[in-house]
Parts: sequence; structure tokens; C-alpha cells
Amino acid sequence: MALPNLGEKDRDNLGKVFQVAEHLVKNSGVEDISGLGMSSIAVEKEFYRNKMVLHHYPGKNTGYLWSFFGGRRISSTA
Repeated sequence: MALPNLGEKDRDNLGKVFQVAEHLVKNSGVEDISGLGMSSIAVEKEFYRNKMVLHHYPGKNTGYLWSFFGGRRISSTA
């Protein structure tokens, strides 16, 4: 907001952009990430298998991020 030559209308629009960005971050679930792990292994020449794991503590699974990746993971022994 301290940018020089910023008119009143532009200042209001910039404020709205920051409000939307703040809302997205708060509701995204990113703040609940407590761990991140990644690995990559060569399966064959120029072909890699990549994995990424995100961790959150119990009860900290709200937000767009956790909804996007699905719910509780269920493993089977079959």
C-alpha cells in the first residue's frame, strides 16, 4: 500500500487482491502441513518413479489441499 503513484481506486483493488490471497491461504490447509517427504528412483534409463508424502497431525486435515487429495487412506491386506 506504500507504493508511490498509486491512486485510490488502484489501492482499493490491491487491497481486495490481498484479501482474496489471504483467504485462499487460510482455507487451503497449507498451514497444517507438518511434514513433507519426497523420493525419486530410476526404474530404467531416463525413467524415474517419484513419490511425495504430506503429513498433518490428527484433526488438522481441513482445507482445499486435504479435500483435493482425498480422505483417509485405507490399506488392505488382500
